[in-house]
Amino acid sequence: MNDRLAAFVTGSEVEKGELIADGIGRRVEYAGVGTALVSSPPEDRALADPIRLLTMSRLAAKKRVDVAVQAVRHLLDSGLRVSLTVAGAGDSETERSIKEVIQSLGLTDAVQMVGLVKGEAKERLLAESDIFLLPSEDENFGIGVAEAAMHGLFVVASSKVAAATMLSEESASKLDSTDPRSFATAVERAVGDHPVGARSQISAEARELFSWSAVAQRWVSIVGDRS
Repeated sequence: MNDRLAAFVTGSEVEKGELIADGIGRRVEYAGVGTALVSSPPEDRALADPIRLLTMSRLAAKKRVDVAVQAVRHLLDSGLRVSLTVAGAGDSETERSIKEVIQSLGLTDAVQMVGLVKGEAKERLLAESDIFLLPSEDENFGIGVAEAAMHGLFVVASSKVAAATMLSEESASKLDSTDPRSFATAVERAVGDHPVGARSQISAEARELFSWSAVAQRWVSIVGDRS
């Protein structure tokens, strides 16, 4: 069947590499996954006090939201003022587990679970946040990373999140470990390195990678190469 396929087209460079390594198909191309542009360019501003951390995804065990929560404990213990918003919904067992971690670490004032957010509420949450966390064990893309970067948020994610690996070091920290201390350290480093103009620079990079127009142009190039 593979001999009859013109090409495999993937959503990320990571998937492309995996298919090539597996010897699947004669041609593998990357087109990416698109996300909507922000309604207005992000404003370059100082980080909030406390610094507003955000994790936003479907709540499932592999997302490792517990790592983000534990990282908050380490950051507060180190003297850095932070808060964390956990956005998303999932199965009751996962949600209960996250709440138990929050309570056991004494973080009910610092960590807020807001459930699924959509539309204007989602746009506002992204615009008001500073740093995006995604310690997931496996993401073949990770749309939350793309949306956060579009809004100019610096990303701290595991190296298993494909969308994060596409961002430059100026826009994202990609960690091989899901150790909470490693995530806390990466946040501290991002805070220390935060330059004026960071949000607009991150957003500009995200548009080149994740806008639907960029994805469409890659498809045009892929199809054009076959004509």
